[in-house]
Amino acid sequence: MIFLGSLEERVLGKDEKREIKESFRGWRGRVGKSQRNIFKKYGLNVDFSGSGHLKIGFENVREKLYFSKSSSDHRAGLNFALKKLIPYIEHYYKSG
Repeated sequence: MIFLGSLEERVLGKDEKREIKESFRGWRGRVGKSQRNIFKKYGLNVDFSGSGHLKIGFENVREKLYFSKSSSDHRAGLNFALKKLIPYIEHYYKSG
């Protein structure tokens, strides 16, 4: 895993952020095709086992994200994408 130095190198573009947001809009507790595509595109590992939560993260990064399989309201997936997943990807991901 390559850690990035400057903010300019690690900011996702508007289209990439929109793609992530739209894939998690209306989260219903099941990982669908659009979410799987996002995880695959950015190389995120997802652990579906146990305790009603998804564990999401990069293989060589200690910090992981946890996301409830049961949504508390209709905005849960969108809030997760905006406040947790996008910042996590921007901080730890570098393509190629």
